[in-house]
Amino acid sequence: MLWGISLMCSLLMGLAVDLVWVPLIFIPIIAVLSVGMMSVYLSGYRGKEINSGMLFTGFNDFKRIAGGMMWMQLWTLIWGFVPIMNIIKTYSYMFVPYILLKQPDINATDALKRSMEMTNGYKMKIFLAQLLIFVIIGVIGGVFAGLAVGLAFIHPIIGVIFTLPLFAIALIVALFLPLFMGLLGVAFYDEIENLGK
Repeated sequence: MLWGISLMCSLLMGLAVDLVWVPLIFIPIIAVLSVGMMSVYLSGYRGKEINSGMLFTGFNDFKRIAGGMMWMQLWTLIWGFVPIMNIIKTYSYMFVPYILLKQPDINATDALKRSMEMTNGYKMKIFLAQLLIFVIIGVIGGVFAGLAVGLAFIHPIIGVIFTLPLFAIALIVALFLPLFMGLLGVAFYDEIENLGK
C-alpha cells in the first residue's frame, strides 16, 4: 500500500508539471503533495493505517504549507551559490515538511529554525546513511555495466544478455528508491523527535 501511494504521488506530481506548465501553480501543488507523502510515510513507519487520501492532507492548510515549503526551497536555492553550504542547509531543512504537517501553529520561518535545531548533530549521520545507499546502488550498477561492456567485446549477444539485468536494476531503483529514501528520512525524524520529548 505504501509503495502504491508513493508511485501515485510521483504520478500526480508529474501530471501537475505536464498539465499546468505554469511554475507559480505547479510548484506549490508539488510542494503540498510532497508534504502529504511525508504524512503517509510517517503514518506507515509508525504502523498506523494509511490511505491515498492522506496525500491531500496538506491541501487543508494549502497557503501555510505551500508557503513554508516554497520558503524552504528558496533558502535552499539561495544557499546553492555556496556548494558546501547548500548540502549542509539541505540536510538542515530536511524536517520542515514534518514540522509544517505536525505543528499547525508554526510558520515557515519558525519551521526552518526548528528543523535546523532538530538536525543539529545529525546531518552527517543522515548524509552518510543516504550516501551508503547510493554507493551500494552504484557498485551493483557498475559491476553489471562493466560486465555488459566487457563481454560485448567478447561476444555481442552475451553483452546484451548482461545489459538486461542492468535495465532491471535501473527499473527497480526507479520504482523503490523514493519509497526507501522517504522511509529513511522518516526514521531519522521519528528518532530525533522522540529524543527531544
